[in-house]
Amino acid sequence: MHPARSQFSPDGKYLAYFSNLKGAEHEAVWFAHADGSGAVELAHDPWRNIFPFWSPRGNNLVYEAEYAADHQFYIRRVPVAGGSPQTLYHVKRGPPQPRYCGDGNILFHQNNQLDEIAPTGKIQAAPMNFAAPAAFVYLPDSQCQSVAYGVKPRSDQDARAGIWIKRFHAPPRQAYRGWVVNLDTASRHGVYFITGSPDMNGALWKVNWDGSGLTRLRGHIPLIYSINYQHSDFLAYFDVSPDGKKVAFPIDRMLSENIGMLEWGKKQ
Repeated sequence: MHPARSQFSPDGKYLAYFSNLKGAEHEAVWFAHADGSGAVELAHDPWRNIFPFWSPRGNNLVYEAEYAADHQFYIRRVPVAGGSPQTLYHVKRGPPQPRYCGDGNILFHQNNQLDEIAPTGKIQAAPMNFAAPAAFVYLPDSQCQSVAYGVKPRSDQDARAGIWIKRFHAPPRQAYRGWVVNLDTASRHGVYFITGSPDMNGALWKVNWDGSGLTRLRGHIPLIYSINYQHSDFLAYFDVSPDGKKVAFPIDRMLSENIGMLEWGKKQ
């Protein structure tokens, strides 16, 4: 299979990802068992469907969609049990990076700030909103009280580069300073992130939601190149299982990649 941006379901039994498995020009949303078996296609249409994110109950996926006819970004949702995708919102300025948090609200990014779609469908500013135009990815905690985001370095000595955590009604706090390639969260277990390295072996780190407990973890994730021999954050997405014991990540270059799995406590 040729999957990208895999994500564990809330119970850790499944992985959602987007793929052009059937050779189509437009990516589709899929999910499979965590061991890669039983793959099911959920959204395959003229839209470019990418970056699926599980709902808290694991019954549907919200994802980012780009319509080929107008190259506009939309937030869409599809039930895991099967059915037609539903368009929730046309993003004024994307990409939106939609994520579930709390009791079903959907956070998304537009115009350099965080907004949310309430269960009623109302669009409103997110409680932990922040202005971070240099942030390349963000992820909320399970209760939607905090958000972690990464900032790319603009120079060798860029003091803003690293991991930042923004709590409800509090200013952002820098939890790590340095070259961060990408990040992920595992609800109660904290914020996980990969740091860059000249040898292209990304080091895995973890920090608690309050900014304490910065820890270098065992193992690494390869920082792979695209078919154009360029490194991209897009190629370094990873996801930590809900129990914090497994990491899923791409192991090959773009357009010919597979999902790798790292398990702490087992020989690597």
